Amino acid sequence: MSDRYPWRDTSEDISAGKPPQWETPGGAQEKVDTGIEDFAQLPEIGVVDNSITARKIRPSAVVTEKIAPKAITLDKMAPAPLDAANHTYTGVVAAATVKEAIDKSSDRVEYFIEHSGDSVVELVDARIPENGAPYPKLGDRLNATDTQLAETVDIMQGRSNYIGGMFTIVDDDSPNTFFTRWKPILDATDIKISQAVNTSFVGTSGHMTLAQLKQLKAEGHDILSHGYTHPDLNTTSLADIETEWQLSKQYLIDNDLGDGLGLVYPTGLFSISDPAKAIAVKALTRKYYRYGIDAVAGATAINTLPVDSFEVLRMFVDPATVTLASIKTYIDDAFANNKWYILLTHCGLSWNDTTSPTNLTAIINYVKGLGMPILNYREAEELVGNSISQGDTRTKNFSFVGKNGATRNSVIANRTALSRTMTVSSMDAPISEYEPYSRTTTSITNLQDTFLSGGGVMEVTRGNVAYSFALFYPALNTSVYRRYWQDGSSTWSAWKQVGDITPAYAMKSGGMNAAISEYETHKLSAVQIPSGSDSFLSTGGVLSVYRGDTAYSYAIYHPALSNKMYKRYWIDGSSTWSAWTEISDTVIQATNMDAAITTYTAKKWTDVQVAAAQDTLLSAGGLMRIYRGDAFYSFALFYPLNSDAVYRRRWTEGSSSWTTWVKISVV
Repeated sequence: MSDRYPWRDTSEDISAGKPPQWETPGGAQEKVDTGIEDFAQLPEIGVVDNSITARKIRPSAVVTEKIAPKAITLDKMAPAPLDAANHTYTGVVAAATVKEAIDKSSDRVEYFIEHSGDSVVELVDARIPENGAPYPKLGDRLNATDTQLAETVDIMQGRSNYIGGMFTIVDDDSPNTFFTRWKPILDATDIKISQAVNTSFVGTSGHMTLAQLKQLKAEGHDILSHGYTHPDLNTTSLADIETEWQLSKQYLIDNDLGDGLGLVYPTGLFSISDPAKAIAVKALTRKYYRYGIDAVAGATAINTLPVDSFEVLRMFVDPATVTLASIKTYIDDAFANNKWYILLTHCGLSWNDTTSPTNLTAIINYVKGLGMPILNYREAEELVGNSISQGDTRTKNFSFVGKNGATRNSVIANRTALSRTMTVSSMDAPISEYEPYSRTTTSITNLQDTFLSGGGVMEVTRGNVAYSFALFYPALNTSVYRRYWQDGSSTWSAWKQVGDITPAYAMKSGGMNAAISEYETHKLSAVQIPSGSDSFLSTGGVLSVYRGDTAYSYAIYHPALSNKMYKRYWIDGSSTWSAWTEISDTVIQATNMDAAITTYTAKKWTDVQVAAAQDTLLSAGGLMRIYRGDAFYSFALFYPLNSDAVYRRRWTEGSSSWTTWVKISVV
């Protein structure tokens, strides 16, 4: 019988062997224990790779409790399998092996120990933002950053789907009289408004206390920045303005009154005389706030959406005198055309205890009756504010996207005008429907043309207040018409022609002597006159007729093949033309330098070429200019050849002779 070692093949069923082999559990265990003891006495074992694998060892055949203590020690094992460099690593440290991860972690700990010292300077420095007070802990700053990022995401997402008009009231300067003037009206009508606060004035004489401002905020009113003091933007330096913006914002944050939502410009952008400085102030505002709110008078103060984020318009009204009738047109415009109407008041400066409550209540109730929301600035901004704000309307390079999806932009390269298609309500739409500080070109169809009914192209330039006008270029016509915006009445003036001369017109029915009524008002018309229709000289020529108001009409005739010109005027009383009078200068060759004044045409200049032989003054020859006026108003000037000298003499009516020549030049 061959040797058999059943314990060497315990992974198979040895009962099927030939001959069958049997082993008791106790006997097998004893042999295993003996083998382990023998293994522990060996100094080193060399094992051929893959000679022992998990597949060849029965599960649970070798367990820790079956291995004698200290039977396997590090000094009895080959070093290579224990080297951390030979083990791959996956984890938060950027490393490929366990050794590399340990080394990097160790280096980082040593760096912290070496550079931090007792003060942990770098960690402390990381708690300090670029602007504002340090955070108590670094984690607080990181949390604040997370909040800001979340707010930015909310802004960018533009989650408003509101389409409609909006009404907002902003009262300036936080006067303590607000509680006895505006607040009772607001409480009675359940309306919330915004208060623009000069933060350094809080708690000073005539201004609200911090407790009062917090009360207003708790009641649903909004607190906006109005600067730290109340600087004059026209005279204050940009550096000081930036300090104003920063200090005011920080005060609102520190006292839980607000954040960087909006700044109300003290004294208004309109007060800045330097256009470049106004642009710079808007840029500074962008650094600290999300909106800059201006003050403008008249219809130009209503916001077309989306707004210019840093030149949001407000209309100034005097609470002591404002009535519903005085601003009803603007309210209706905002309601009908989905605009944002922001009212500016100074209840601390002007108020009438008798009329102000009645009139302001009437305004609020009228807006409510229209169904147009009355919200404070913060609430309104959530619905009609901007998701994206880039550039500046004053630089003509901007892009705004409203939270409701409305867009407004200009892509301008080497141009100063903004062109767009006809989107206004009519040819006579109010100036508020046009882009501020820009020139808008629109095509006018014949149906939209309320002036000539023929259509054309209209250019509208919208500036501040009354500095807005329109030009109209009719189709199939080179005439040009102009009108201007009348801010007081919120209407356009009548169209007036501003082109110099229109194309040649056909002969009028009345011929060369047609009545002035046959010509267009306030324009200069040119008419070609054939020789057969020339009732004056029978030569033909060009007749220019200007028709003005009443007696301010005249005609000038340029005969064909002649340098002469003639003028006549319309006599409004008799509805006839005056006689033709020559108005051209005449150039003649002198035969007698001293000829009598009657030789020359009355009431006109005559240029006389004087040859040396006819020169009785210097015998050099030259040019003599003679003006023949009435009675004593006649004189002559002489310019000798090759000389800068000038001589003058006058006609003596009494003696019918010329005076002696007098040199009047300095040479």
